[in-house]
Amino acid sequence: MIARSYNASRKQILAQIYFPLVLPYLVTGMRIGLGVGWMSVITAELVGAQNGLGYMMQLNRVLLQTQNVMVGMVIVGLLGYAMNRMMLMIERAVAPWRRSANNM
Repeated sequence: MIARSYNASRKQILAQIYFPLVLPYLVTGMRIGLGVGWMSVITAELVGAQNGLGYMMQLNRVLLQTQNVMVGMVIVGLLGYAMNRMMLMIERAVAPWRRSANNM
């Protein structure tokens, strides 16, 4: 390894080579995890909660108030979009050398 030939320590190799290499993938994994977590929260609220956005949508579905269900769906989508944008901003701040494939 080139860094070893320049007498770099293990700590320097980890901090200056491996960590910047892995960082974009960690942030991408966090974005995916955030999306899956958001879907899980809404699903859990749909199934067994007594409050929350999913509960509100489920209750209005049963009461045949479609407009309220649609508002809930739009809010879920907007919050998910905002969280994704936030993670993209964090990715740009933490790993500015990496150009994201989907710069929305």
